[in-house]
Amino acid sequence: MQELIDAIEIIKPESTVTQSHAQKGLRCVKTLAEALYPGQSFDKIAVEALFTPHLFQRYRDFRVGLVLPDAIKEHGKDSNECKRVKIKATNAAAKMVKMAKVALWDIDGSLKTRLDDHGIKLNWLKLDEFKKQAVSGASANQRQYKAPSDKCIKTTFREIEKYASMEKCDFGKTWVRLPEYKSSKLDLLKIHVYLLFWGIVGSGCRLKEMCNQSLADIVEIDGKLNFTGIGKNGDEYQIPIIDEAAEKITPWLEKLPDKYLLGKTYSYRYEIVGNELRKLMRKWGWDTVNLLHELRAYTGFKIFTQVSPIAAQQYMRHASIKITEKFYVGRYMTRKAVSVKLS
Repeated sequence: MQELIDAIEIIKPESTVTQSHAQKGLRCVKTLAEALYPGQSFDKIAVEALFTPHLFQRYRDFRVGLVLPDAIKEHGKDSNECKRVKIKATNAAAKMVKMAKVALWDIDGSLKTRLDDHGIKLNWLKLDEFKKQAVSGASANQRQYKAPSDKCIKTTFREIEKYASMEKCDFGKTWVRLPEYKSSKLDLLKIHVYLLFWGIVGSGCRLKEMCNQSLADIVEIDGKLNFTGIGKNGDEYQIPIIDEAAEKITPWLEKLPDKYLLGKTYSYRYEIVGNELRKLMRKWGWDTVNLLHELRAYTGFKIFTQVSPIAAQQYMRHASIKITEKFYVGRYMTRKAVSVKLS
């Protein structure tokens, strides 16, 4: 394992500006090895022993084991809090293993060749089995939609307008670029968070899609503002933005200083802007595991209930209507059920 780590660090050195995806993946590899082989040095761990199709299950059990005993002791074995910490631990494990895959992101191509040049001879067939293994935690698409409370929604839409407004935000200051995040212009960060919020609720776009949204790809079609680009499965999308959201987004478009809607660098857009919105949502009362995905789901549920399931499926770009129904129909039908007369 140590030889692999050393070779990747030479091949893909850490950037002076921000960590490369390969470096982040390598950090996850180290975390996994330290957790599953405690007390062992990396040079004693075989690469193929760590990267197996069972890695996620092993690390998930490790993460759950860290938090579940205390939750059981404090809240009881069958409590909702125990279920919550298991879900969070499972999601954390899934994210860690997915990121570890990034360290070997091109094992079929240039990385394999360069590792061979460094004398690193690995069982690539076994590593490929690991890379192809699907990793899924307790993610949003595996659960029914959990609607936020009316109070939470009212608070969210009220507070996002207080958080960033044209009257309060000033473009006159100099914005210090990465990696000095704390020195970055706070007003511009607020605007990016504001645009991320309205972009997700107004279009149903995923976070990565919002991060890849360039200003040039925000266009008017048939009198409606549209996000265009490449989606989750490599398909081109063209999404008309809900009128209310378009009215919030449009005034900023000619004022933004960068090529992309949410800022200059991808790590800033994905990590800094995304995490800031998550913090705000927690503060405003959102109590879900996948915050930004639930924000997207909120729009989908509105369309599901107020327009039609087919419209929701098309707007959310689910692969099939069955996915949309699985996610929303339980919540929708229980809502319909309470309208019956009991006497």
